[in-house]
Amino acid sequence: MYGINGQGCLLRFICELQKYPIKDFTIAGEILTSLFTPRSDRNGALSAYREAEMLGQLDEEDICWDHYGVQCPLSVFSFFDDGQNYTASIQ
Repeated sequence: MYGINGQGCLLRFICELQKYPIKDFTIAGEILTSLFTPRSDRNGALSAYREAEMLGQLDEEDICWDHYGVQCPLSVFSFFDDGQNYTASIQ
């Protein structure tokens, strides 16, 4: 009843990891991306997570917010200087 939607936030995080590829810049980013990138499965149990991954790979600016913003208003990337341009800020 209170708090945030854990699954929604995880889906948003997966989507944003694909949108803003921090794996290319730090070992911590590579570890996070490896841990939170869903693997393929045979029975479709991870379909929502795979969908979040694929959405993040699309060339649409606000797609992660559009799909998961209502479920999870928080973005991990908002804790950085400019969450929308995180990768530009660490280059």
